[in-house]
Amino acid sequence: MAVSGAHPLTQRLPAVDGLRGVAILLVMALHFVGQYDVANPSSSLAAVARAGWVGVDLFFVLSGYLITSILLSTKERANYFAPFYWRRLLRIGPPYALVLVFFLYLATSHPTGSSPAFFARQPYYWTLTTNWLALSIGGIGNIAYHMGWTWSLSVEEQFYLVWPALVRWTTVGILRRVLWLTVVLAFAARVAFLLTGDPTKAAYTFTPCRLDALAAGALLAVHVRQGVLPRWLRYVGDAPIALWAGVAFLTYRVLLLLDPQALPHSVATRAIGFTFTAAVCTVALGGALASPNGPLSRWCSWRPLRVVGKYSYALYLWHVTVNAFLYGVGIPRWVDNRTIGDLLYCVVAGAATLGIALVSWFFVEYPASQLKGRFFTPPLTTPHPSPSSHRSGIGGTPATSAPSQSTS
Repeated sequence: MAVSGAHPLTQRLPAVDGLRGVAILLVMALHFVGQYDVANPSSSLAAVARAGWVGVDLFFVLSGYLITSILLSTKERANYFAPFYWRRLLRIGPPYALVLVFFLYLATSHPTGSSPAFFARQPYYWTLTTNWLALSIGGIGNIAYHMGWTWSLSVEEQFYLVWPALVRWTTVGILRRVLWLTVVLAFAARVAFLLTGDPTKAAYTFTPCRLDALAAGALLAVHVRQGVLPRWLRYVGDAPIALWAGVAFLTYRVLLLLDPQALPHSVATRAIGFTFTAAVCTVALGGALASPNGPLSRWCSWRPLRVVGKYSYALYLWHVTVNAFLYGVGIPRWVDNRTIGDLLYCVVAGAATLGIALVSWFFVEYPASQLKGRFFTPPLTTPHPSPSSHRSGIGGTPATSAPSQSTS
């Protein structure tokens, strides 16, 4: 597929922010209502929300795509590693540190039975290795203060300790092969753990087992950078939203076939379900990129979704804590109809989380982001696939026109 024009990475891509919004809404729905009363579900909303773990895979795909696009744009620069890690630290570190400081205060001022373990395990929290901690304590559910959600941040940051060097020192052709191999090895690693019974839940949270979604997003970035995308992705992006609603329904039905409750607990889901959802998320992102004016991209660019996506990181950091507090004080469902009650609870819990997220964003995340330019401010761009392309097949010959990129 030919490449024409460019998206400045220093600006937000509307469809990507919208997909971020979809991802965080899925995760919040899972934690607000989907993970409760699993044995005796009485809410249709809760039943669907149990598939909300797919939101984490969507986050991985988006992250792999965006970070790899940045790395490919800057790989020829002499000053490559330091700016990347500095900007990454400012993006992730301050809002996350705020959460840790809050829980340190909570554990000190209102100690519980889990406080000693929380204090003793601080190095895992501060180094984002809680997914390794989970291996030694029987899973993320045993991490103190409902902070098991940090496992996904750990997976991402561990991946980015290695990935920038590979992008820098290898050719695009080698990168493609490495990424396809990573997808296969992630699947193989999960199967290997599952064959042993997986008592530590490694197939769910151990970094090598969850790299397929990150690799899929990175692979998409590589092909966009080369100007080679499968022709059918344009048709995906041009498909009516009603068809995408059908795709979402079929995806949910597949997850139910893999696990009766659509949760990521069964052997089948952990073996093949993660790769399946990563593929669906990658196709959705690829379709939005290949047809920027198509129905999918326009829907993903819907302003409410973009607003939620803009604050998705802060929402992710705080939503579990808000949920634990509301359940702890016994917030009622208000109505007898459980589905309506769950919906109202999601609205209340979501609004409370958004309020805290806005405070975190305006006073911590946004000021920290302004410091990025103190170190290095590259005018990065990522190529945008032309809708008029006639190329087909991932891995095909790049188009004649080279990806456009700005230079500093």
